[in-house]
Amino acid sequence: MSLKPGLELREHPLFKNRQRLLAVPGKLTQSRQRNSGLRPALLNLTLAILILGTFLVGLWQGNLTVKMTLFTLPGQNWQNWLVNLLGPQAGTGLAEKSPWIIARVGGIVSYLLLSVSVILGLCTSLRLTDPFLHRGSLVYLHRIVALSTLIFTALHVSGLLLDKYVKISFLNSLIPFSTDYRPFWTGLGTLTLYGLGAVIISFYLASTFGYKLWRITHYLSFGLFFSSLLHGVLAGSDSHSPWMQVLYGSTGFGVVFLTGLRFTSSFNSKHLNKEITN
Repeated sequence: MSLKPGLELREHPLFKNRQRLLAVPGKLTQSRQRNSGLRPALLNLTLAILILGTFLVGLWQGNLTVKMTLFTLPGQNWQNWLVNLLGPQAGTGLAEKSPWIIARVGGIVSYLLLSVSVILGLCTSLRLTDPFLHRGSLVYLHRIVALSTLIFTALHVSGLLLDKYVKISFLNSLIPFSTDYRPFWTGLGTLTLYGLGAVIISFYLASTFGYKLWRITHYLSFGLFFSSLLHGVLAGSDSHSPWMQVLYGSTGFGVVFLTGLRFTSSFNSKHLNKEITN
């Protein structure tokens, strides 16, 4: 197509680098290109493991006060700090209510955001929103929602650490199935947090991982959603509330429906390609 002199096609800057925006690595055709991106990543990962190991050894061999911070319950320290700041009456009342509110709000919001993130990802792969929303914008929103999920999950864990009734130490929050309060379902929530971190990291290391490994890692999102759902239903304080049951049921149905639609469309497309090839 010829253009008038002085006119040229320009791409909107938001979609200038579609590959990076969509966080989907291209299939590299040369093995040398794959190795050049993989070797620095492995080197950085090795250095990070060595630094983390050195830090943990130093922490373990440190003085007793530092070591005991892993095992102490922050809830009592939280109450003492509020009592000294606000006085016995106000400080004690706030210390009893605030951790539960923080944990409750953080847990519910993080579950909602995780549900929205999974649904956005499914809508992107199914191209349901293509007629009225650019796919690049949708995937960008998908990434931001996933990051927000991690932030509110950290808020949820912080509230549990400050709650002196649940009695969760910092070490309990890191090691799955180590709490006294519903250990299996609480540990399932810890594993969900680790899995969520892995999926978010895959957003930014997609070109390094390669397409296949990135796709396998991204499929963790389905398992993370259902483990989060089980964690909320069987370990949450609001699981018996009617409004929370409606929330769990609607989000669970939506994800299951879209997931089934996604795999059905994928199966049909593969079957159609085989028939065309034959």
